[in-house]
This record gives sequence, C-alpha cells and structure tokens, in this order.
Amino acid sequence: MATWIVSSLPASEPLTRSEIKNYLKIPSATTADDTLIDDMITGARQFVERYTSRALITQTITEYFDQFPVASSRNDLLEPRIIKLHIAPVVSITEATGLSYIASGGTPAAYTDWDNTGNAKYFLDINSGANGLGPARICKRKDVEWPAIEEYPNAVKVVYVAGYGAAGSDVPATIKTAMRRIIGTWYFHRKTAQNEWQDVLDLLSPYRVHK
Repeated sequence: MATWIVSSLPASEPLTRSEIKNYLKIPSATTADDTLIDDMITGARQFVERYTSRALITQTITEYFDQFPVASSRNDLLEPRIIKLHIAPVVSITEATGLSYIASGGTPAAYTDWDNTGNAKYFLDINSGANGLGPARICKRKDVEWPAIEEYPNAVKVVYVAGYGAAGSDVPATIKTAMRRIIGTWYFHRKTAQNEWQDVLDLLSPYRVHK
C-alpha cells in the first residue's frame, strides 16, 4: 500500500487570475469575485492533479510504502525490482535524503548507493512517467537485494520533485483548457449535473497515469 502527501506546495498556479477573468469575460476592474476566482483556480488544479495523478507545477511529494516490492502471481520478473511512484512527471530525487526506510530494529536509514543513471545499485527511471502514461520508477539491479526493513506502516519513504515546470507556460495546453472549462462551469453553473463534466474528463484522460 502506498500513500502520498504534497510536502512542498507549488509556488504558483498554471493559470493566472487575469487569464481566467479574460476567459470568463469579467472586466479587469471588477474585483468582487477575485478571491473566489483564485480559489477556483487552485481547486481546478487540485482536481486535475488528483484525476490524472500528475503534478502540474513543480512541487515536492513525499510518498510512503509499507514494504519493498515483492513478486506476485503475475510472474512479472521486473515487478520485485521496481517501486512505482504515484505522481508524474518526476523531475528528481534528492540523493542524500530522498529514499529512506526503517531498518530492522526500528532504526531509520537512507539509501547510500543510487543515482539517476542506472550505474548504482538503485536508480531512478523517469522516462516511464515523463511524457508517457506510466509512472516513474525506482529500480534496483537484479544482483542486489532490497534492504531488510522493520514490519512497520510506511516503512519506506521516497521524497521527490514532480511537475512540468515552475511556470504555467510549462503545463500542456490541453490541461489548461480543461482547467478553464472546470472554472467556467463552477463560476456560471453553481449546480452542475455529472454528465456536463464529460468533455473535461475527455480532455484529461490522455494524461492519466496508468499504474
């Protein structure tokens, strides 16, 4: 089982207030709903991120796992060697502190032999989750074993940076179009039937991370 939190929030939003007011045809001098619009921008981003399992603007994710991967009945030879990260696209993992676990006996420990190139015992594969539909993965060489851990909830912790970039211009246009439609629906139709969301979901479906 994996759980995750946003441990460092994005510094900006994919869309600005002025962009949304222009989209909604609200005069810039009309400020009565500015706070509402700001909240809707944040809410639309959060909706998109939850639906797609993607971080839009650069942010730090802390993800917890109860154990290291083990083989299942699917007979996938790679399965015991990879940790699939929940959020895409992954930018990096801090080498010194980004991967840690609770070792046997309950002592916190960190990975000491890993990198982003595949030369170490453990390495980060970001290609799966960058522009593709799969999640990024932490992989280990087949000639090494995962460290022994304490049987403890959230015994394995991964801290990583995810997102398309620091600016709204880095976010795919289709995703921002979906956000505009979400905000427009929230603003003009405060009570919306579920089937009116289908066009938004259709826009976002190609960006959903397939786990």
